[in-house]
Amino acid sequence: MNMLKLIWYLYPFAYDFMKNFEPYQKMIEDFIEIANPQENERYLDVGCGTSNLFEIMRKKFPTSFELYGLDISLPALKISSRKVEGIFVLHDVSNGLPFPSEYFDKVFSIHLLNYLSPNVIPSFLKEVRRVLRKNGEFIFTVLKKPVSFREAIPYFKRTVRKKKLNSFISIPSYILVGIMNLPLKIDREILYYSKDSIINLMRDSKFKVEKMKETYYANHSLLIKAVRS
Repeated sequence: MNMLKLIWYLYPFAYDFMKNFEPYQKMIEDFIEIANPQENERYLDVGCGTSNLFEIMRKKFPTSFELYGLDISLPALKISSRKVEGIFVLHDVSNGLPFPSEYFDKVFSIHLLNYLSPNVIPSFLKEVRRVLRKNGEFIFTVLKKPVSFREAIPYFKRTVRKKKLNSFISIPSYILVGIMNLPLKIDREILYYSKDSIINLMRDSKFKVEKMKETYYANHSLLIKAVRS
C-alpha cells in the first residue's frame, strides 16, 4: 500500500471527529439551513466522507427524506453506514455519477471541488446537473483560501475552555487531518475559488447561483446554493 492509499484509508477515522470542532459545526449548521430538508425528498452527498452532514441533518430533521452518499474511501463509507440509514456507494466521480437522470432533489458537496482535477470539473458538474430534477439544487462549499492553523488557535482555546471530551478530541483530529492533507497537496493541485469564479463556473455549467455566503473559521469557505436552470 503506497502512502496516498494509506492516507485515504486512515483519513476517515480522523475526519469523523471534525464534527466536534466548533467552526466545522457552524459550517454544517449553515449548510443545513440553506439545504432546508423537506419530507419525501431524495439527496445525494458527493464525497460524503463519514457522513457528518447526514448525521447532523437526521438529528435536526428526523423526516422521511432519502439519503445517498458517494465516496472513494471504503472505510469512510463503512463508518457512514453505521451512523446513518442510507445508501452508500463506492465510486470515483471522474467516472460520472452512477445514478439515473433527474433522480435527486438536491445534491450536496463539501469542499470536493477544491480537490478535483480541473479537467474533471466540467464533466462532474454536467453529471450533477443530469442527476438533478428540474429546478433541483446543488448546494456546496469551496475553500477560497488555504486553511491556516494559526487562525484556528482561538477556536482551540475556546474548545479547551469548554472542558468537554468530544470537543477536546476535535483538536488533535483537526491537526491530524491537516497533516494528512500535506501529501495530498503535493500529489495534486488544490484549487481555490473567489465569488466571481464560482458565479462564472456555475453559469457555464447551466446553474444559477441563488445564495452565497462565507462560512467556516476566518471565512475560509464559500457556501453556495445553485439551481439547475
